[in-house]
Amino acid sequence: VKLSSFYQEAKTKLYENVQFELEQRNKKGQTLFDQVKSLPNSRDKAFALIKLAQLVRKPGFVVHQDVVRDVLNVKKSALLRWPPEKQKILLAYHILTNALTVAETQEDNLSIAYAKGYIAELYAENQRYPEAIYLTRQALSFAQSRPVFSKHNDYDSITHAESLVSKGFQVYYPPQNV
Repeated sequence: VKLSSFYQEAKTKLYENVQFELEQRNKKGQTLFDQVKSLPNSRDKAFALIKLAQLVRKPGFVVHQDVVRDVLNVKKSALLRWPPEKQKILLAYHILTNALTVAETQEDNLSIAYAKGYIAELYAENQRYPEAIYLTRQALSFAQSRPVFSKHNDYDSITHAESLVSKGFQVYYPPQNV
């Protein structure tokens, strides 16, 4: 129990530090997204982008509209029509597609699986179940193409992806009462 609370505290502190870093970068005119994007393509870069997308989606996390506008490359008038939650979804999607591109250029099946899985999650949250199911199946395929699962988290992500698929099927293909 103590070890679990230690990890939770460390995770919370990490998120706080990243949020502080983002705020500092915003003041300097450079976002963390810009910094991560400027890194050379690697698994680390793909996972950094994935974690950044997760951070953006975290409840209570505020993203400055100028950052959203710059990253998404949209006009301010278009941005004002979108509610903040929609802006965060679009920003997370954009970051995840960047992560997927990096993962694909590196031919890294693990990071491809994670990126596709998190994009599928965004689709599912927005009730776009066919796309969510399709991407989840792809994520499972890429995750299972790895010879050996090297971490416990690999198994957890696949289990999560499988549950997402079953939820999608329940929505599109409800169980038949026989």
